[in-house]
Amino acid sequence: VGFGGALDARLRPGDVLVAGEVRGAGPPAPCHRPEALARELAAELAGTGTRVLLGPLLTSPGVVGGAGRARLAARGARAVDMETAVLAAAAPGHPLAAVRVIVDGPRRPLWSPGTLVRGAAAWRTLARVGPALERWAAAPDGRAGAP
Repeated sequence: VGFGGALDARLRPGDVLVAGEVRGAGPPAPCHRPEALARELAAELAGTGTRVLLGPLLTSPGVVGGAGRARLAARGARAVDMETAVLAAAAPGHPLAAVRVIVDGPRRPLWSPGTLVRGAAAWRTLARVGPALERWAAAPDGRAGAP
């Protein structure tokens, strides 16, 4: 759970991306019950104007901008971070979930004056996802509200 940069121009700062899979140096790692997690997050964030979307997350070894962002977007990933694939590789065989609040994107680069405002808004969104993550993790069959 953390912050990410949009590769898909349709994502905007403040959106929440739930990874369906995580891509890095090795083979893609599928995420555990991403649709159920996205439903829980959407319910938690209802009424806030925050969009919850599902898609591939790509991990990069460094900050990506400009042409690099376009190149990665062409590979089909919706957002980029710098740690999830590394963590997934360190825990093979364990259930994986990844949630990223978008801070920047193709039209709003990370190194710009607006980053402070977008970052503060992303922190507020991130602070609200805990209860949804707990409900999702507690549901043994992947259905929200399951006993």
